[in-house]
Amino acid sequence: MSLKTIPPSSNSDRKTSLTFSFAPDYRLEFSIKSLVGSRSRLQNLPKISQLVESRIRKWFVERCVQPRFQEIKLPEFRSGS
Repeated sequence: MSLKTIPPSSNSDRKTSLTFSFAPDYRLEFSIKSLVGSRSRLQNLPKISQLVESRIRKWFVERCVQPRFQEIKLPEFRSGS
């Protein structure tokens, strides 16, 4: 994971931002569980899990894996004097 703080330039209206991205060899782990009845009622839970997992991975790769990155604008913190 790469994190970078980018200060605003003196002649722009841009705010300080935090950018992050993940290396192509990232490791993303999660598990999907059902809270609807017992597993015997949901016969396609593995298929549903695979579908959800593939969608999450696709979204993540398209938005957060290098060379792509996410940028978060940080609020300004000024003293109240």
